[in-house]
Amino acid sequence: MSISPSARQVLAQRIAGEIILSSKPGVTMRKWRQLFVISQTRLSERMKLSPSVISDYESGRRKSPGTRFVRRFVWALLAIDKDRGNRFAKEFAHLLTSPSAAILDIRELPLPVIAEALLQGDFGRSCGVF
Repeated sequence: MSISPSARQVLAQRIAGEIILSSKPGVTMRKWRQLFVISQTRLSERMKLSPSVISDYESGRRKSPGTRFVRRFVWALLAIDKDRGNRFAKEFAHLLTSPSAAILDIRELPLPVIAEALLQGDFGRSCGVF
């Protein structure tokens, strides 16, 4: 399965958006780096900077990264993943093409849900969540 540029772009936007909107961007950066199974050293090599810079952001010793840094960070993650055969990007692309795989496990919901209400878009009213 090849990864379309649009799927890669959507993944990049989701990662960057989550980092930028996070109240703890360093923690979010660490989360994504670990999801991609990339070491700080490997990432810093790809970004052409010192491993301590990645460490400082992830630990909160540096303030929130700017959008340019986040962009470099995200594209470095995706480039390393591409070098490894797009393992992570393929999983993400599969989710984009299989909406059923993205539905939450019904056990995660706070109350039982009537399937008909869920399908008709009445989920919030049927279970009293909204």
